[in-house]
Amino acid sequence: MDSLVRIVCARLSFYPHPSNCPFRFNPLFYFLAILAFINCYSLKLASKVMSVFSVAKILAILFIVIVGVIFMIKKQAFPSSFIHPFEVLPGQEPSVSSVGLSFYSVLWAYDGW
Repeated sequence: MDSLVRIVCARLSFYPHPSNCPFRFNPLFYFLAILAFINCYSLKLASKVMSVFSVAKILAILFIVIVGVIFMIKKQAFPSSFIHPFEVLPGQEPSVSSVGLSFYSVLWAYDGW
């Protein structure tokens, strides 16, 4: 999966612009070029940029958790899904392959951690 993510990122960053894009340039390409320049220019500056992005990621995760807790306290977080969490949906059969697929999906979602 890691190679797939790299291929998609490369395709999106090196095309000048898609045909339906309102921009005349691809902002991702310039953002990656600036990050590469910062990394080549100064490692101290690159570590500061990495720290800023890490703090932003942690703040985003905290925001998601706080909003989720607020929704659960207000009982707006789909409480029916918490009544019988392991109930098999109609038309589906439990199998080992579905458990493996669910683990693979979760591990792919947390690939960047």
